[in-house]
Amino acid sequence: METDQQPEPPEEAETMPNREQIQLGDLSRSVTIEITIKNDLHDGRLIELNNKMVQQLKRMAVDKLEGGFGIVYISKQKVPGFNIPVVLKEIDLRHQIGIQSQTQKLGSVTNEKIASRMMHFGIVPLLAYHDDHANKKYYLVSPYLENGDLFQAIATDKGLSKDAMKLRWEIRTKIMYQIACAIDFMHTGNKLRGTVLHLDIKSKNIVLDAMFNARLIDFGIARELKEGDVNITVTTTNVGTLGYFSADQHYVLTKHHDYHNFGVGKYLVCIT
Repeated sequence: METDQQPEPPEEAETMPNREQIQLGDLSRSVTIEITIKNDLHDGRLIELNNKMVQQLKRMAVDKLEGGFGIVYISKQKVPGFNIPVVLKEIDLRHQIGIQSQTQKLGSVTNEKIASRMMHFGIVPLLAYHDDHANKKYYLVSPYLENGDLFQAIATDKGLSKDAMKLRWEIRTKIMYQIACAIDFMHTGNKLRGTVLHLDIKSKNIVLDAMFNARLIDFGIARELKEGDVNITVTTTNVGTLGYFSADQHYVLTKHHDYHNFGVGKYLVCIT
């Protein structure tokens, strides 16, 4: 029997839990990608990206900085899906000469992922990654912090008048306290990980958010001690940054190397 009622459209298939549609792109080109994302991006679980997503993040970047390891792409607007501005770090091994150099740089990619397991207010979390083994390129995604690194903040602050100073003493004290808390957290192992030595604590590896809260970045040469160990033996003495790291030749690394670097950094914060 005929009726005026229209048949109801079939219900859409129930989507998998925690799935979102992420739109990454610009006005000229966009790609919609379906990916599983936890509600809290900062729970320590890395999101694995694909090549299309990486290319879209590159197109969204407004700043591009080149370094010895590769290129850093900075998106200063909120990226859909992540809902925060992000930094995409590209590590290109094609320009590394020799197998040993490539192996060391690839090891630094693994070391960077250590940070994703350390959820602390004084450490910038790693959000996502993509390993492009075929092209020897590796990508790491982390939050973008508005006020840049401490080195540049100090340099800019020195050129300001006394009345217009950004880095007031209470801010400098807060920066030193927050980084000290981050170091203490790294050095205190737990049932999930051992003690982590950063080994390159310096003003360029400390970044500041809009409220001048300080966080550590760059765990490329970090080392995790085995359970019960208080030191780690290395085969090279080329560790850390000249001017921060002790001039002595060290093959056995301990927590005191981070303390030394932090002491140098604290001195620079106090006198500049």
